[in-house]
Amino acid sequence: MEEQQSGDIRATLALSYAEALNGTTRTLILPGGREITVSVPAGTHDGQELRLAGRGASSAHGGFPGTLILTITVAPADYLGDPAYVPIGTDYSTEMIAPPPPPASSFPSYPPIASEGAFTNYPPQGVGGNDPYSSPSASPRLSSYARLRHRSLAVALAILLLLLVLGGSGLLYYTTIARPAQIHAQPSASTQTNIQGTTQVQANMTATAVAQATAQVTTTATAYRQIYTQATSGTPAFSDPLSHQDSHNWDESANCAFIGDAYHAISAQTDNFFSCTPNAQSPNIGNFALQVQMTIIKGDYGGVFFRADSTGVNYYLWSIDQTGSYALEVYKNDSLLNTLSSSSTSAFKTGLHQFNLITVVAQGSNFYLYVNGQFVINVNDTNYTSGQFGMVAGDTTNATEVAFSNLKIWQV
Repeated sequence: MEEQQSGDIRATLALSYAEALNGTTRTLILPGGREITVSVPAGTHDGQELRLAGRGASSAHGGFPGTLILTITVAPADYLGDPAYVPIGTDYSTEMIAPPPPPASSFPSYPPIASEGAFTNYPPQGVGGNDPYSSPSASPRLSSYARLRHRSLAVALAILLLLLVLGGSGLLYYTTIARPAQIHAQPSASTQTNIQGTTQVQANMTATAVAQATAQVTTTATAYRQIYTQATSGTPAFSDPLSHQDSHNWDESANCAFIGDAYHAISAQTDNFFSCTPNAQSPNIGNFALQVQMTIIKGDYGGVFFRADSTGVNYYLWSIDQTGSYALEVYKNDSLLNTLSSSSTSAFKTGLHQFNLITVVAQGSNFYLYVNGQFVINVNDTNYTSGQFGMVAGDTTNATEVAFSNLKIWQV
């Protein structure tokens, strides 16, 4: 595990093929004894990076915590035919890796937040002793990938021993009685048949497992697509082109304004974001699908918040920067409570002045995120069940302006 000078931490997280396919949850111990829980999304691939903003270490010069960057290593699919194959739903122990010397690198973390309207300026998140995930008593464990390698070696030795036993009796007779002067003996026809049969059975098992896994991925993708299609069908309960002020009574200020047939959220203060909301909205929107077109005009990131209470201090925030990196976070009392997911998506059209359609489907404690109609991630959280919504623009290091249009909300 590498701790960067900027406060970013890089580490490699080893997953089994089943974990990468179906998703999993891991508990990690960071340098200094901090313990965090990481949710790995279904469909994670080898080499993918998971970025957990605000979960790194404090920078060497003070300031806000950096980003925890996990590089995924996935065991080959060939393990599916091996007894070491990990069944779906298997939980793993806490993992801890000692940090090497810090290299020079940095990645902008998501900032503490400020907002417009009912929201206030949010303070920096706590680290160190105030971190709710800190657990110095946790002990180091062997990683799942190491366990997999050890089990695979044991299985290989067992198979070798079995083959020696199968050919042992015939070899002894052939050497001592039939041909005492010959040193090397060839396996009997029956032994060769047994070996070939065992190899064929293992090959069939592997092929079957791969086929089943492929079918499951296809089925899961279809299910996520159906959730999106059903949630965004029918007549919206809330619809606004966001081209001008209307009966929804949107915030209007230096940070929220109607410009050029779109509603602009503007943040010119470093390490802050500002929210723009309709003042005429239901205070208790529970299960819904929220969809809006977002264009980053300049700066860093934009997004939406939802299920916010009337005080504006408890809510969920989904933010996406112009590179396609995103974070889904839970805030409580103006402080980051948990990062539910942090990664990047190729479905996002990167760069400035790109139109991206972002969609949140909230059904009970399940949240499904989509970009341009493509499934991104599914997470589960039970902190908030209903509330209000709005759009945001965030300034990490650059003044930011984000344009929103064609907002629709369906009840699901």
